[in-house]
Amino acid sequence: LGDVYKRQDYVLGSKDYDFASKNIKKIRKAIEWNFKQDRDLDYLIEEGYLASWEDTIYRKGKILYTNALHYKAVSQASKLYEILNYESRAQFYSLLAKRIKKAINNTFWGGEYYYCWKDKKIHKEFNADGNLMAILYGIADKEKSEKIFLNKSYQLTTSCQLFSISICAICEL
Repeated sequence: LGDVYKRQDYVLGSKDYDFASKNIKKIRKAIEWNFKQDRDLDYLIEEGYLASWEDTIYRKGKILYTNALHYKAVSQASKLYEILNYESRAQFYSLLAKRIKKAINNTFWGGEYYYCWKDKKIHKEFNADGNLMAILYGIADKEKSEKIFLNKSYQLTTSCQLFSISICAICEL
C-alpha cells in the first residue's frame, strides 16, 4: 500500500504523467492484490497475525490503519486514471473508493472515534494513526472529525508529537 500511495502522490504532486503512464499497470496490479486480501468481499482488507507494517503488534482481521491506506490508494488511483483519460476505469475506482469509505465508517466508527481493529469481534482501543488518517484522507466527515478531536485530543497530540505531525495542519482541514 505504501508503494502504491507514494507513486500516486509523486505523480499527482509532480505532474509527471510519463511516470504515471509507465507505472499505472503496476499500481493497478497492487490494488488488485489488495482486493484479493478482502476474503469476505466487504471492500475491507483482512490481515493475518503480524502481517502489516505493525508487525510487532499481535492483531489480525480488519485493521483501521491498513484500510485507511487502502481507501487512499484506490481514491488516488481514480484520480490518476482520470488524468490519463481512462474515464471508465477512473469511475470504477471512484466507486470502489466510496464503497471502501462506507465500509470503514460502518465497521470501525464507534460514536466518538474509529476503533482500531476487528476480527470476530470489534476491538475498541483507540489508534491515533488510523484516526488521523481517517481525518486526513476524508474518511471521517466534519462531525466525526470534531468528535475525535473532542474525545481524544490528548492521544492525538501525543501521537502527533511522536510522529512529527502538526496538529495545527490537521485542524485547518
